[in-house]
Amino acid sequence: AGECTACPAGSACSTGSVDPTPCSPGTFAAKEGQSKCESCPPGTSSNQGSVACDACEAGHYATNAGQGLCVPCPKPLSSAYGSVTCSFCMDDYYLRNTSADPDDIFKSPTEYCKPCPPNADCPRNTTREGIIVLRGYWRASSSSSVLTKCGTFGGDDDAGLKRCVGGTSSGTDGSGYCAPGLHGPECQLCRGNQYLVDGEECVDCPAQGRKLLDPLLLGLGFCVAVGVAAYLYKKRSWRERRYIGPPLRLADRMVTLHSLLGMQAKFKLLLSFYQVVVVIPTIYGVALPEKYTEWLDGITEVISPSNWMPIPCVSYVALLLPYVFTPLGLALFLLLVGVGMGFSQWRALPAPRPLPHRAVAAGLLEVLPATLILIYCFVPPINAYIFRFWRCKLYTTSEPGELPIEYNEVMVEEPSILCASEEHDSIFRRYIIVSIVIWPVGSMALYSSLLFACYKPLHAKLRTALTRASALLHQDYETQ
Repeated sequence: AGECTACPAGSACSTGSVDPTPCSPGTFAAKEGQSKCESCPPGTSSNQGSVACDACEAGHYATNAGQGLCVPCPKPLSSAYGSVTCSFCMDDYYLRNTSADPDDIFKSPTEYCKPCPPNADCPRNTTREGIIVLRGYWRASSSSSVLTKCGTFGGDDDAGLKRCVGGTSSGTDGSGYCAPGLHGPECQLCRGNQYLVDGEECVDCPAQGRKLLDPLLLGLGFCVAVGVAAYLYKKRSWRERRYIGPPLRLADRMVTLHSLLGMQAKFKLLLSFYQVVVVIPTIYGVALPEKYTEWLDGITEVISPSNWMPIPCVSYVALLLPYVFTPLGLALFLLLVGVGMGFSQWRALPAPRPLPHRAVAAGLLEVLPATLILIYCFVPPINAYIFRFWRCKLYTTSEPGELPIEYNEVMVEEPSILCASEEHDSIFRRYIIVSIVIWPVGSMALYSSLLFACYKPLHAKLRTALTRASALLHQDYETQ
């Protein structure tokens, strides 16, 4: 009789077997002499005649015991080495809900795994919170997949790349994506008593007192200079003097040329165009083509309050108030000068003198043209700056498609303030209403009242002291 040989590993031999039977796929026999093959555990598989089971490769799974092959994960899912299911997202996708049950993720993969947003990196097994934001981009919260390209803010094209360094941690309100020393929306705010220069560098804020005093002194000096010029121009007898005469005669020729060319109407059209250019982006958020705006940028830069003191160094309100009240103070100063002139002329009259109200009214009419020009020039930029209070930029903090939509809306002029917040509403109640009453409403009321007072003389084609003083408002129009 022949001898029985031990059944080799990777096979099984029942009683009386002549030849060993190789283990079928999904089973194995680790030792020799096995009467039956064992099933591979979940997360593994084996080929025919295997002595051990191989763990499923990443991106594959085996839910049941005894599987001969690991099944590829359905797109866009993936798995770890030796997985029994596919519970996270593959490359270029992210898991939107980390608290979801793995079975739910497997049953509805496209509901939970979303494509990686543009300008981000999503390696395998990325969650929404772990999205890698690329340099030059920013997001408001780790709960949002909406990325914002960091603006230049007065710098070159690389300014946003230098401020927004990206990464995986959002930190507080997106500050984790910012370079050291920066925070806030698009990393545009400097920490401490500093402000952003050229879109990338934080420098110390200047002394506030001197910077805020400069425009006041400049405006006062301008008014004094205009007043002196107007006083000299009215001295008809000085035209023949040796030194002052030539400039006065030149001024006469310039005034005549100004009238012949209709420069006042052209100036008003230009100012109206400037107002449109300034207001359209502020109110409607629409950028006009550069060829229409680049030559006005210099004017805007000179008269902008941020040229006095950068917004991060002082608040929007701290710039709004001098911007609103400085021209108003200059206008009132001119009117007081007119009152003083009229009263001085009244005092020079021989006794018995009449009541001074006529002389004071005449003095006011003397300075009214200059006052109207001053107001007319300041109305467009001041109105635009007032209405920038409502210019806000929205940053989504929730997932697209999720309801309700969550977002942060910040003031463009002062990004540290959230629009529609209590602080924002307080500024409106305490300062914006007053500013609107003074300038948009007040200027229109002033123009309307003057034109109403001139209505009858203009229709009767009579030249009165008031129609001459308010000529800026009606001189370029014909009465019907």
